[in-house]
Amino acid sequence: MPAKRSVLESPFPQGQDERRAYFVNTAPWGGGAPTAVVVKIYDVSPPGTLVDKSAENLSGAASVADLVITTPLVTGLVASHKYRLEIKWAHAGNTDECFAVIEAEL
Repeated sequence: MPAKRSVLESPFPQGQDERRAYFVNTAPWGGGAPTAVVVKIYDVSPPGTLVDKSAENLSGAASVADLVITTPLVTGLVASHKYRLEIKWAHAGNTDECFAVIEAEL
């Protein structure tokens, strides 16, 4: 069910000098408030690669308010690269994950 895992608004453009947090409403996945949130970002350029850039490109910690997860700030992206932002959480005994594509620009 890839459509359920992909954030509908994806891909997101983000300038290489911008610092942006992203929000995910977890209501479509059902269950209660999200816990044990883990956010990772991967550089997927060139296509077929998957390099964990979380230490370099995420600043701060994820937070939760009701059913909405706010990611750490995404920062320091390289123009013309594509990134995969993955958000994983637990709720009501389940673990779910969604992702968004970020296209870095000048």
